[in-house]
Amino acid sequence: IGAGLSAVYSAKLPTRKVLVAGFTAFGSFAVIEVLSTSVILTGSMYFLNGVVAAFVQVAISAPLIKQVDESMVGRVNGLMTPLLMAGLLAGSAISGIAMKMIGLIPLYFVAAAIMVLCSLLILPYDRNSRRELTQS
Repeated sequence: IGAGLSAVYSAKLPTRKVLVAGFTAFGSFAVIEVLSTSVILTGSMYFLNGVVAAFVQVAISAPLIKQVDESMVGRVNGLMTPLLMAGLLAGSAISGIAMKMIGLIPLYFVAAAIMVLCSLLILPYDRNSRRELTQS
């Protein structure tokens, strides 16, 4: 569902704003999931999390493929997958240690805060000003 929505709407939306909205949504969903006592609400947040994740992934991949030279697309995609998998493994290892230190519910809040912080860090990034810096 998210990938289909992204295919239709992502060309009309700036990638940076999609990332900000996505990370903010992920943080919000984490807080709602941890505070929820309703199975339906928790399941709905889990479902929406998957929809937003697919939307963001497609919205990021499409411009990336457009910006990378055709002969390098396979190499870029081949590099992204191992990096994402390494991030998942490192995050899983760290989360186990962190959970033992502070507990599950506080860890959800920490994760939500990190996601919202990441979305705030994306806001000032401007691709055009970065390009001007590298060309001068």
